[in-house]
Amino acid sequence: MYEASDKMVTLMRDNYHLLQTLESFGIHLGFGDKTVKEMCEENNVDTYTFLAVVNYTINGHTDFNDDAQLDVRTLLHYLEASHTYFLDYQLPTIRKKLGDCLDSDNALGQLIMKFFDDYAREFNVICDMRKKLCSLMWRHCSMVRQRKTIMLIPSPNTMNRQTEC
Repeated sequence: MYEASDKMVTLMRDNYHLLQTLESFGIHLGFGDKTVKEMCEENNVDTYTFLAVVNYTINGHTDFNDDAQLDVRTLLHYLEASHTYFLDYQLPTIRKKLGDCLDSDNALGQLIMKFFDDYAREFNVICDMRKKLCSLMWRHCSMVRQRKTIMLIPSPNTMNRQTEC
């Protein structure tokens, strides 16, 4: 598990797949010997949230147990940037590569492209729904913070779990 005091270069050396994660958080290369905390602070990224996402991405789990400490603004920015990357870069790149290797006059090639286009449209719809849902959640959490109240969040494990946004 990575911690705030670890050097950012260590994260990149250990797992270069984090480059896209860094970009989605708005952290760019050129960090030298700076720590995760220093880079997050320089880029207005919540360190706790950044580390929760990074550790989950790498390990499939996280030891961070305080969901209330996650910064919603940082998380929403990360999700929106990730969606944009897939919608504007990854999906068009995959479609082009499919088109290059499939025969557009062949019924099977046409069917594969149709399936891919349907998938891409559905992914776009899901991203739009997530964006709207997250926006509503952000506004609700902002209102709750302004009132300095605690909201109740029902969950399968407990129906009276309290958390702050």
